[in-house]
Amino acid sequence: MRGFALLVRRDLVQRIPLFIASFAMGLFNACVPFLPGTNVPDAELRGAAGLITALSWAAVLAVIFGGSIFTRDLTENRLAFDFRLPVRPGAIWAARLLAAIATIAVAAGLVLAPSAVAGMDLAGAAAGFDVLLGVGAGGQGLPARTGITLAPLAILALLLLANPVALASRARQAWAGVDMISFALIGFAGYWSWQTLRPWEAHSAIWWTTTVLVGATFVGTSVASLLQVVRGRTETDRAQKRLSTGLLATAVLAFGAATGYSQWLTHPNLDDLVGNAATSQSLGPDWVVVQGPTRREHQMVARFLLEPATGRAILLGPLPQRMWPRRSAAISIDGSVIAWLDSHGQEAEGSRLFRLTTEDPNGTVETTPVTVSSRIATFALAPDGTSIAVLERLGGDGDPMRLVVSKIASGDVTAAIQLSTCRLFGDMLFVSAKEVVIPCGFPSYSDVPFEPTTLVRVDLERKELRSQDYHPERPPQVDRSLGLIQAANGWLVLAERKEGELTVGWNVLETETGREVAGLELQEPRRDPYARGRQLRDRSFAIAAADRSGSSLLHFSLRGDLETTVVLPQGTSRILAESEDARFLVVATVAARPDGPPHEFYSLVDLGTGTAKAMTGGLHLQDWYGAIGSNHTVFYGPSGRLLWFNPQSQALQPLLTERQYFEEGLPTDR
Repeated sequence: MRGFALLVRRDLVQRIPLFIASFAMGLFNACVPFLPGTNVPDAELRGAAGLITALSWAAVLAVIFGGSIFTRDLTENRLAFDFRLPVRPGAIWAARLLAAIATIAVAAGLVLAPSAVAGMDLAGAAAGFDVLLGVGAGGQGLPARTGITLAPLAILALLLLANPVALASRARQAWAGVDMISFALIGFAGYWSWQTLRPWEAHSAIWWTTTVLVGATFVGTSVASLLQVVRGRTETDRAQKRLSTGLLATAVLAFGAATGYSQWLTHPNLDDLVGNAATSQSLGPDWVVVQGPTRREHQMVARFLLEPATGRAILLGPLPQRMWPRRSAAISIDGSVIAWLDSHGQEAEGSRLFRLTTEDPNGTVETTPVTVSSRIATFALAPDGTSIAVLERLGGDGDPMRLVVSKIASGDVTAAIQLSTCRLFGDMLFVSAKEVVIPCGFPSYSDVPFEPTTLVRVDLERKELRSQDYHPERPPQVDRSLGLIQAANGWLVLAERKEGELTVGWNVLETETGREVAGLELQEPRRDPYARGRQLRDRSFAIAAADRSGSSLLHFSLRGDLETTVVLPQGTSRILAESEDARFLVVATVAARPDGPPHEFYSLVDLGTGTAKAMTGGLHLQDWYGAIGSNHTVFYGPSGRLLWFNPQSQALQPLLTERQYFEEGLPTDR
């Protein structure tokens, strides 16, 4: 210990002239306000000059000492003198390194000392320094004055990195190549990890990998210089070999840790989702998209395409940042194609479309040639799944938008139509190969300032736009506003047939040709009935109808005969799911209340017996916009658990496992 202290003291005494020069710099900085032509407050000027000079001087000294305390003294045989002393090699290394660090710290302090005595605003200078670095107060994931906090670490890094550079310049070139490989490995690990994690917005993970790589650089260069002194002693080539070996071993470990962690984090399993914060979207006939933070630390958000009946789950890529949050994936009405956008591996300009053909027994995910702008608002698939319609923002909320329709197989754009500003409310609907409908504006019951609501109907053949009045109920249902009902492979028109002011039935028409598919007859005429429905799998029709006299579900045969009438709770209803044999339906009903939010009812309708059974148990609808030909419905349970209901088996089962929920994070106000 005495030998260690003597070596430290010797090095510090030898550097007294350097300390005097540092103090002289400080005196000059303290006198800067007296120079002519300065109109900045004295304290601010001294703070800025002192901080810049101290950091610059510390960086210069770090490079000088890093290249001299081990390498230059080794090649000039000064290090050999220390080995003749009764001091351990490790103590020699530690004494020289500590003396260099102390010298840099004292020199920087002496530069600042005169200005501190005279009065300086160091805090203001530090804040300005952060602004220059682009990490000022309020930066995402970065506290204020991060640059100043990291300045000592940066100077220490210069000190440690200068040593291998200096030794490589004096030793054999082969070992210099090994050093370059070591630093390249660390740099590549950082770049690859950041590129992997950035699309997932895993900010905490990015900082963790950065910390690991920076820490590995510090540890690697420190251990390598220790091996250089302890094992290499006074022979330059042997010292270079030991240093390069230590650096390479550390670089390989850091590379494996950073890249392995990034891969592990971005390839979670379904069991890694935090159920408390998970959301879902039903995709018919058999699929659900589940999205939420992974693991308890909420490190990133992942999406899974889940088949609840079999438990099969497919990890989807990261969701584009600007995308409409509810529209995470889409399915064609015929159920043949599921598509989603993935920003992984793409440039900042946009994302790529992926698709899954549900009839493919292998379940292969296909990468399509379709790319979309990063300013996407929403997208929809054509009824047959061959085309995609993408609505893009051309600027801010008040700027025009553009609708782009592309063929999924080839990526060819078939239509690109600009429309005036549209604040999207509800789902865009790809009605047919000829028409896309976009709901714009916000009704009075929404939580944003009221705007007139309209439906923008886009004629894809003529490239023309026309507007239609839109009075969205709760929730907004574009198909209801258009008089559409869902069939197995597309949309049908439900046109009222009236006698005077009373509705006596509906004509079911094809959307493109206008050909009549069926005529539905009401037993009793109704005045302005609400009607919304679906053509079931057996080609019969289920129509949810409501007027002042009440609400009911009307079941018609394909010939148009009314076969069953099922009484429903008063309100507007929609069919959420049907069983595989088309006997059981899950129906949601919303009843508006003047003094509060609408009340929700859920019923299981048995078309065989003509009865409806209320679904109790504190269920809350997770996906109000429903699915296309779905075999199930996803609910929130009373304790916040995600549950899926199969009308065929009438079983209500958990979508996620119990261990994916944490008591302290359970929602209480569903």
